[in-house]
Amino acid sequence: MPLPRSCRAIPLLFLLWGCGKVEPAPATEPRFRDRQLLTHDELNQVAFANAYQAVETLRSNWLISRGPSSLNSPSGVLVYLNNARLGGVETLRGISPQEIVYIRYYDPAAAAGRWGRDVASGVIMVSTERR
Repeated sequence: MPLPRSCRAIPLLFLLWGCGKVEPAPATEPRFRDRQLLTHDELNQVAFANAYQAVETLRSNWLISRGPSSLNSPSGVLVYLNNARLGGVETLRGISPQEIVYIRYYDPAAAAGRWGRDVASGVIMVSTERR
């Protein structure tokens, strides 16, 4: 028994669909962009006066205090410079973007796991060329 006319076109459609040209993404575009990281290249695309201005412009959500605050733990996001505690987010104003290798944000859970419960609002880690 012959196939109905509407069913004859189905194999042809699959054949044409399978022969479509697929172009890979250019090698220069990153496939995954880490929203918790600002690289040296990103920071130098625009002339920022300081690291605070760069973070405020490119990742302003990092500056929002999260998590509980108590008398024992300071409120607000803390800044670490080359793995040494620097202070609150205002200390970013004293760091020049030209000397920054990267800036990474750690959410409250990740920060508490790395530095303890006194960083309950998160951490902005700045790594510079001077070590």
